[in-house]
Amino acid sequence: MQRFRTDIMTKYVDLNVIIDNMIHHDPLVECTVLISQLLGYDIVTLSTFSWNNVRLLKEKVRELQRSYDIDIAIRLSIRTRDPRLLKGILRRYRRMVDIISVYCETNQVASFAAKDHRVDTLVFPLELKQNVAFDEAKANLSIQGETALEIVFWDVMKAILSRKLIPIKRWVDIALSHDVPIVVSSGASHYLELRAPRELIAFASIVLELPNSKEALYKYQVERIEINRRKLSGEIPLPGVKIIGKGERPYDISEETLRNIQDYKPRWGFNR
Repeated sequence: MQRFRTDIMTKYVDLNVIIDNMIHHDPLVECTVLISQLLGYDIVTLSTFSWNNVRLLKEKVRELQRSYDIDIAIRLSIRTRDPRLLKGILRRYRRMVDIISVYCETNQVASFAAKDHRVDTLVFPLELKQNVAFDEAKANLSIQGETALEIVFWDVMKAILSRKLIPIKRWVDIALSHDVPIVVSSGASHYLELRAPRELIAFASIVLELPNSKEALYKYQVERIEINRRKLSGEIPLPGVKIIGKGERPYDISEETLRNIQDYKPRWGFNR
């Protein structure tokens, strides 16, 4: 099935396709995956705000993956004002999904999420009236936690249409000055809202004025999904530690000799 591609060497990712409104309507979910494939995406991330939907979503993705020539990732988007609740959700669901994003509704949640290695992206809702923003302090925490700033296309479009003053450009400048990765996603909640990679690239270039707008659609996303999947498989048990193969004994040793070594007791202990 032919795709509309702007660069066949690049793996484009839509990191945020929200399916909460259609998770119980299989034809809509299938249509969303199919259109994402036709638009030229190599990976589409199906996102839910309800952790109760995670298991159901995993089952659906397992079935869809057999039918479509596109990689389907699973994302949990967390929206809470309680850092303790956020911590509990991360502990329980980190090993069940490919991507975790936190919608930062308070500065406490934003600071906690930015420095937590279990979080992949930070989204700052544009409709909030409180002074919650991506600033220098959160940028420094993002470097520590290796989290990215995510800009959601439809959130920005809705804010522009309602003539709200949005500080997106300032957030982007702060992220760029601190080398914090910037991710652009569609935030589509219906297959009619999906946008082709070239449209999101144009958005990143013209509206956000990103110098490397194309990278905002694949670089961090592909790397993060691959790393998280390795962690889920046990290949990376700890940050910075990678299992490259099963070890073998460098020499043959009999079971009797091994037992003698294990049962050996020195003549003097440390408390002599």
